[in-house]
Amino acid sequence: MCRALSLSGGGTKGAYEVGVLHKMARMLNNTDAEYDVVSGISIGSVNGAFLAFFDKGDELNCTDYLANYWLYNTTNSGTYKFWPGFEPYEALFKEPSVLDTSPFHQHLIDTFAAFDNKVYKHFLAGAVDVDTGSTIAVDYDNLTEAEYPLGVLASTSIPVAFPYTPLRNWRLIDGGSSWNNNMVAAVEKCVSLGFDYDHIEVDVIAMTPDRLDEFDAKKSNSW
Repeated sequence: MCRALSLSGGGTKGAYEVGVLHKMARMLNNTDAEYDVVSGISIGSVNGAFLAFFDKGDELNCTDYLANYWLYNTTNSGTYKFWPGFEPYEALFKEPSVLDTSPFHQHLIDTFAAFDNKVYKHFLAGAVDVDTGSTIAVDYDNLTEAEYPLGVLASTSIPVAFPYTPLRNWRLIDGGSSWNNNMVAAVEKCVSLGFDYDHIEVDVIAMTPDRLDEFDAKKSNSW
């Protein structure tokens, strides 16, 4: 069985996402909370990358780490800074974006390095190529360690506010620009690992809309 987790974007609602994961790790049996594949969009890619730092079976420590991260490490100053010499509105015309995200890029470099750049799950960071408008699932199985921080940075590069992220031949922006939850990429990754659809389970944490209509799997197309 390939167990996949798909995490939505939603800015500060990522804290809610972590709360759900923290509870799931303590309510579900061991295997149901252990994921082979994690797909994340925007803030979901941040949470997803940090989930991937921990091996299967270590969900309690993983979700404790995430909870502490949100309590003590999520600050504006650690995410962006104003471009020097400009008012924010001036930067819009003289820089690639209103804000400079180099602090967050450095933070990601430091965080990946703290975990020895080891990723234990198949992780996908969702982004959009500004040149084609295509949704890109940046597959960490195909990245070098030096590129690891760029995948998450790309997925969180909110257009206009933050600059695009160059990665290989792409110029990437926030994955939520096209799709706020890429569960399809998670399923396709399981298929690429040799699993058929009957042996794939996907958990989805959706942070928008605030409420969902009741879902009847018997009347819907689903995997």
